[in-house]
Amino acid sequence: MKIFSRASALLLCACFFIPAYCLSTDEESLESVLRNHIEAMGGVNSLMRLRNLKLRLKIKEPEFEVEGLYRASRIGQMRIDIFAGEDRVFSEGIDASGGWQQNGAGSPILEISSEGLLALQEGIQRNLRGLLTLTNENNDARLLERQTLEGIDYFVISTSGSDGTVRQLFIHPETSLVDRSRESKALHPDVSAVEIDTEERHMLFKPLCGVLRSYKSESFDLQTQQQIQSTEILEGSCNLDNAELDLARPSGE
Repeated sequence: MKIFSRASALLLCACFFIPAYCLSTDEESLESVLRNHIEAMGGVNSLMRLRNLKLRLKIKEPEFEVEGLYRASRIGQMRIDIFAGEDRVFSEGIDASGGWQQNGAGSPILEISSEGLLALQEGIQRNLRGLLTLTNENNDARLLERQTLEGIDYFVISTSGSDGTVRQLFIHPETSLVDRSRESKALHPDVSAVEIDTEERHMLFKPLCGVLRSYKSESFDLQTQQQIQSTEILEGSCNLDNAELDLARPSGE
């Protein structure tokens, strides 16, 4: 059984379809909000120095608790292994031959769905570049009207993924960090295509390889207000050699 959520869980809200009246009329521009955010994260140079990333994770859902080992590289490849105790119970990734998945050690290597592949590709960009890609002139990011949640008047940026999924990012006006993100998305695309309106709350920001990163996130179903997942970074490293990164799919199994 697949038990890992590929993507940050999030939601569509009142301005999901981005009507004209949702656009911000504040003096702050998209460019200034992004500039302040990138500077708060550690700056352009720190983000550009990240060639690869390796994270050991603790993942909790209502039915289970597991550990994950996530690796991603700027060359567009990644792999994540999920462990229940000492047993590797699920793996998936992208290598030079494309996307793959395996339901535990010794199981056949299977193809990944197009939706799953897009989610993994989006994850590489988010984990290695954050919002730096939104400074590109070809992006479709928009600064929406500010929203107040729990007394905080957030800047809100709306962006679309390569699959057309709209994501909203809530940036704290004082820290310039992304506190929340919302999206309508299937939690486990290759298990169920049913989309859930969700919000991911980011906390415990710490520097890793010169870049400030959320070390814990909690995802909620916005319809029921129930927590559906939490992810915590237990340890992390970056700019490793290829052997230590180990992005290859399992062989001989």
